[in-house]
Amino acid sequence: MISPVRSEQIGSNWNFFNSTSIHFGRGARKSLGALTSGKKILAVASVRGRAQFNADPLLRSVDLGFRWITSVTENPGLQDIEDAATEIKGTNFDAIVAFGGGSAIDFAKGLCAMLAVGQEAVNLRSVIELPGLLDSLPLLPIYAIPTTAGTGSEVTPFATVWDHSNKKKLSLVNKALYPEVAIIDPALTDTLPAQATFSSGLDALNQALESIWNKNSSSVTRELAARAVALSLYALPALHANLSDQGARDSMAEAALLAGLCISQTKTSVCHSISYPLTARFGISHGIAVAFTMREVMARCLAHDPEFFDSVLSKSGHISASSLCEEIGRIVELFGVANQVLESAGGLAAILEHKHEMLASERANNFVLELDEGFIEEVIRASSR
Repeated sequence: MISPVRSEQIGSNWNFFNSTSIHFGRGARKSLGALTSGKKILAVASVRGRAQFNADPLLRSVDLGFRWITSVTENPGLQDIEDAATEIKGTNFDAIVAFGGGSAIDFAKGLCAMLAVGQEAVNLRSVIELPGLLDSLPLLPIYAIPTTAGTGSEVTPFATVWDHSNKKKLSLVNKALYPEVAIIDPALTDTLPAQATFSSGLDALNQALESIWNKNSSSVTRELAARAVALSLYALPALHANLSDQGARDSMAEAALLAGLCISQTKTSVCHSISYPLTARFGISHGIAVAFTMREVMARCLAHDPEFFDSVLSKSGHISASSLCEEIGRIVELFGVANQVLESAGGLAAILEHKHEMLASERANNFVLELDEGFIEEVIRASSR
């Protein structure tokens, strides 16, 4: 049934394109002032995000007449973004500032697309289904400033948008949606609450792994992913022990950035495909949903190619891929991932009712092993123990 692809066979021919200019480090957010000076800015954030922006000593003076959209919530939907586009109808801007977690940045990308096509003639679903609509249109530059360390949306051309009425995850994809600038300042994550810290951090770790067991992997993405894995495995336990550990915050921010750079090339894979119904059907947070199966997926990759993760070992400090896999399992247990998933879903049987949906995502096609519902069920059962 399963035909493994060995790690050295993946990505023998590859290309790499990422158009985002990156500013990383504590204090990097100071660069926003020069970027926005003299420009008419549309700023996108949650209510909490705007409050954080306005309270920040390095940012509050930058907001001199920004037009704010603060309707961002977790997992933004089609209607949410279309309503925001209607709210600013007829107003011209020079750039968009996206401030917040992945939801805020994805919301800004969706809004950017709607402003480009004109919402009277085309709705967001049409743009998602026909992404070529954006190819010949001028899009506003996006300056992305993440306040979580997880999604990597600040350096990808993707935006996740939810069809809440049909409980489906949709992907808006176009190279024009790469943010022009990403400002990653780990200090902005220092006050992030525990659950958001852990969920977003698990998302970053999973994205790094997903870019390794991926048909689109290359020597470049594996190198970046290896460092992202190593940084995540240091930072997550350290933050679990002490949320105020600034060194761990810095490492987690870098890990999330590197993982984002990886998936900007490879896209994600099977853990994400499995996760989408978990979020859509049961409201399980994205980071917890993707982390649920990552240990068992890794174990199956190793069973078919014991050398598959050798590229990670030199950076992670593990003597073997099996010890790395065991540590991934300990991370999943440390954060009680399986318990959270099973409690939210109402048990294993409820999850398995949706296993057919977990193969429907195009993300499943990126996985290096052959997939069927039997594989999905096996992984879910093992992850639930």
